[in-house]
Amino acid sequence: MKERIPPQATDVERKLIGEVIQFPQVIDEVVPIVSHIDFYKDAHQKIYKAVYDLWAEGKKIDLMVVTSRLKKSGELEEVGGAYEITQLTSDVIHTHSVIEHAYIVKEASVKRQFIQFAGEVGNLAFDNSADIDALLKTANSGLDTITDGIFQSGDTLTFKTIVDGTIAEYYQRKEKAAQGEFTGIRTPLYDLNKRTGGWQNGDLIIIAGRPSMGKTAFAVQCAVTASRLDYWVDIYTLEMTNKQFTQRIMGCMTDVNIEHLRNGTLDDQGEQEMEQSINKLLKLRINLDDKTGITAEYVKAKSSANHRKGKCDMIIVDYLQLMAYDPKLNSNEGFGSVSRKLKNLAKELDIPVILLSQLNRSLETRGCKRPMLSDLRSSGEIEQDADIVIFPYRHYYYSGQDEDKGNIEIITAKHRNGRIGSADAFHNDTLTQFYDEQSEQTNDIPF
Repeated sequence: MKERIPPQATDVERKLIGEVIQFPQVIDEVVPIVSHIDFYKDAHQKIYKAVYDLWAEGKKIDLMVVTSRLKKSGELEEVGGAYEITQLTSDVIHTHSVIEHAYIVKEASVKRQFIQFAGEVGNLAFDNSADIDALLKTANSGLDTITDGIFQSGDTLTFKTIVDGTIAEYYQRKEKAAQGEFTGIRTPLYDLNKRTGGWQNGDLIIIAGRPSMGKTAFAVQCAVTASRLDYWVDIYTLEMTNKQFTQRIMGCMTDVNIEHLRNGTLDDQGEQEMEQSINKLLKLRINLDDKTGITAEYVKAKSSANHRKGKCDMIIVDYLQLMAYDPKLNSNEGFGSVSRKLKNLAKELDIPVILLSQLNRSLETRGCKRPMLSDLRSSGEIEQDADIVIFPYRHYYYSGQDEDKGNIEIITAKHRNGRIGSADAFHNDTLTQFYDEQSEQTNDIPF
């Protein structure tokens, strides 16, 4: 079988090097696109590296200076001597196509990287001792390396471009506000929408609390609210099965009692409501995954694939302390690495990521049980990664007073781009529904 030659463009490489030596003013346009490792021939790598180093040092670039630099480094003969460098510039008369040449070299380089990357992943897949998480980690890492190289080689935005984009986005938000809409994905509560403008793209939102505070119930309602507004939601439920989570969703959308549904004791009216809810459930744009012990790499791989298909506008992970991480790290470092990776994923996909988290047990030893940001610290310092931290807090859990039953305080303890504060809301345990007075009065939440 004929051996396949790796993608290359050595003639274009020669042309490009000749152009930057003969007309050094164009190197400012070339440097953001290619680096020396993008050249296929070893000699071309060394020559371009010499040119780049001179440019980085702010020194003059011409035929003699480049030749001298290579001679000083002991590489002149390795690249073909002074004659070869002269030949590179001999037929260069203009630089009209220098950018095109740079992109041709870059494209061949990226293709070679993909070939190498595919081989490494293939070898790992053949290794019976490698588990799927190791395979996903290698795959994601390789793709990140390649794509980072591509994006870093793109044009750098000028500050004017950024300012113009910021102003344009403001007027888009103004138009939405005039129509009574929020700039982000709507949350279940009116006051929270007013405070945050909805869940914003690129944000990592932490919903944290002690057990029985309503974290998962609130996350369910966040998912249903977004989905009924035609957003696709990826949900990773590490504690419950898909069926258990679906029961929560049914309670959130209907008047079906979750306890009776779970125990098979619905009355005739309840069963009728359950049957009638099926069509509503089937319209939800929700992707459920109940795999246990997943990693941040797993979430990235699966949600990135869904996002490319146009089927992932928000991610919910329930919850942080059940996720797996590098066993060489202690728990603080491990959970911290997970939250950082999920924050990076939110930025990369430009969507909100909601991460549920348990709180430090030391909270139970305090007289006042209302959570504080410091209660997150033993959970991997996730406070620093979060754009928003929300604590659902049910005083009834500690007081046992009937007047407190159903009341829940939604505490916004951190908001990187807005104000903090708290709001009173109501929680129906049997239906897993959240609402506040304003949303109840205006029917603002689409249930």
